[in-house]
Amino acid sequence: MLLIFRFLGNRPRHTIEGFTSLQTDLLQLIPINPRNKDQAIEAIRAIAEELIWSEQNQGDFFNHAVENNLLKLFWDILTDVKLRDVHIQLIQSATLLIHNLSSDKCKKYLLNTMFYKDIVSFTFDFSDEEIVENYVSMLKAFAVNLKPEMFSEYLSNNNFALLAGTMMFMNYHEAMIKTAARTVILSIFTLKPTNIKDYIVKSGFFSCFVSSLGEKLSQCDRYILTSNSGKLEKSLSEILEDLYYIHDIYELQINEFAEILTNLLMKNLIYPIAIGSLGSIVHNSFHVSIPLAAVFLNQIVRIIKHTHVVNSVVLGLLVKRTPICLIGLLNDVPSLNSYSNDEFLDAVMTFLDYLDGFAICGELVDNPVPDVIYSFLSSRDNNLVCVILMLLHSIITSSSINMSLLLESGLMPFEKVKMKNLLHNILKENYSTKYNENIVGQLLNMLVYEEPLRVFHFKLACKVIISLAYRPEQNRCLIEKHRKVLNMAFFNTIDSLKFFLEDNVDYDIFFEVFEDEWKNINLSENKLQSLVNVLLPYGEEGITLSLDQRDPQDEIEALRCQIQRFFSLWSVKLSLDRDNNIFSLDMYPLYFMANSCCWEKDKTYQNNNKNYVKCTVKLKKGDQNMYFISDPDFFLLVLPDMKYAESSDLLHNELNYVSVRFVESYLNIDIITDRADPRRLVILPKKQEKTIELIFEDPQKCLCAFKEICNNKTNCKENYIGLVTKLFYQLSSCN
Repeated sequence: MLLIFRFLGNRPRHTIEGFTSLQTDLLQLIPINPRNKDQAIEAIRAIAEELIWSEQNQGDFFNHAVENNLLKLFWDILTDVKLRDVHIQLIQSATLLIHNLSSDKCKKYLLNTMFYKDIVSFTFDFSDEEIVENYVSMLKAFAVNLKPEMFSEYLSNNNFALLAGTMMFMNYHEAMIKTAARTVILSIFTLKPTNIKDYIVKSGFFSCFVSSLGEKLSQCDRYILTSNSGKLEKSLSEILEDLYYIHDIYELQINEFAEILTNLLMKNLIYPIAIGSLGSIVHNSFHVSIPLAAVFLNQIVRIIKHTHVVNSVVLGLLVKRTPICLIGLLNDVPSLNSYSNDEFLDAVMTFLDYLDGFAICGELVDNPVPDVIYSFLSSRDNNLVCVILMLLHSIITSSSINMSLLLESGLMPFEKVKMKNLLHNILKENYSTKYNENIVGQLLNMLVYEEPLRVFHFKLACKVIISLAYRPEQNRCLIEKHRKVLNMAFFNTIDSLKFFLEDNVDYDIFFEVFEDEWKNINLSENKLQSLVNVLLPYGEEGITLSLDQRDPQDEIEALRCQIQRFFSLWSVKLSLDRDNNIFSLDMYPLYFMANSCCWEKDKTYQNNNKNYVKCTVKLKKGDQNMYFISDPDFFLLVLPDMKYAESSDLLHNELNYVSVRFVESYLNIDIITDRADPRRLVILPKKQEKTIELIFEDPQKCLCAFKEICNNKTNCKENYIGLVTKLFYQLSSCN
């Protein structure tokens, strides 16, 4: 309220007299000009704040304002004064009153004044960022602070000027303003009166929105042609925002809007531009690049999730016999007009009923697109293969796609097959024991390329293969020719790892990478860092990409990639072609082969090993007494677990139950002695920056521990060299 005090001066505060003098002073400032505008702005602001104070404190200023037609004065200033700062203050005051007044009676009066009727449709200078920001904030205040009935009445009584004003900024370049405008539009969509819904449909909002989305897609295509990665990334980000907004519209569950939006998407984007770009022999002017079209369709399936939309994508993309009207869309030039007789969605719904045996479908014609899509899997272009795999994976894993449609397209994963059998039991064939041999065969062939796929793409192919072919009741899910291809891929990978071991004396690198990648198997799947990476060839900046999404730069990176492929193929074998030589990857393979005890930090174990020695471990929080236990595979520091220890154990200093405080494979540590202190050993974990200092009771015990650790390191390495050779031989013996 400091602003009020400054303007009122010695006038009585929060009184009718003071409030009246504010209005009088404002009248005396008219005509407002650059010399007195600051005083006028202070008066307008003070009047609004005094009105709010009055209502919050049971004052009577509002009635006084009504009697003196105060809002008429605001309206006169709005229409007569051309000064930017005055306009901003009027917008702010209008926002302030709507936001802070709680009385519906007061709000209703305000909304019926000429000031509030005209301020929304007034021609402000929208090239001014501050005016835009305040204007959109005002529109949001209407949507948020008015009850639905009052908001509906205001919209209708003012020719929907507020909706028109908001639509101007639904694609604004500044994110906060765009988000606010879109929020207001969603609020308007939720209003129930039929006349509002009718106006929204007739307003062209949906056509404009779909058109702008198509234009952004075309912009992306131009940026791909010029390799402009910065602008491409920005446009892709805007497209994703638009798709999320479309999802929000569908989530409102308003049938009138969903139907017209779906028809427009099918008619102007999904079929002629996206699917048409993938399947057309002739590249039309409205088409985009094949990878971009696939990325766009993938994001539709992944983000929008609305059953009508994703079903229309799958129907046009992967079903070989399709309604003729949809095939016609593939060659049509996109048209912004949407007619009441647009029945593309009806064609999709009728086809789904036909698949379930509940309807007679109209004329079906051959759809050339599926064969083209699957032909892309034979490409040597990593990016093209990647976008097609991502699209197929999104379709397979989507919970929104009709199961009969998935079955018709040949992409029905087993879990959905089982569900469909339970619900309908009307499968055309015994699909529970079969899979789409053509698709799975093509995917398997990708795994034996001489120039292997990048790891991200390779793993994605493996996941799709497992989804399509897995049958839990069968040990061998693949037909014989597919088993041979899978074994070839698996054995080729094993041979490449054998070659590395034969060609490199330093086994430490191999064991380090091998264990690292095993630990990463169950971590969350790496996501694509950026869609730009699969739309443009990467240059020097591509080196910053994660290794699974680029080509390796040296021998160690190549080894890491090949081990990742090895474990991916192991998972495929374990799922689809189970053999006695294949065991679960829950345990590190070399520990499994060695029959090792897999110690875990902070867990308690019964200890039968009597070869242990007490030492002091230097920690940040202070020294702590622990025990070094000699284990053939792991360097261990433990504490006695007092919960399980018996009194006799403590008396005789026995460790029958131990809690592990530090554990690491001998292959992953180095050790040094301290000449200055013969009781001290320093353990250097290769995968941690911090060292571990051990102080023993006397030099002799320290020396014995040092020899024990060195011997264990040597023996462990020799043992593991033999074990990895045995492992590869065992896996290569799979039938």
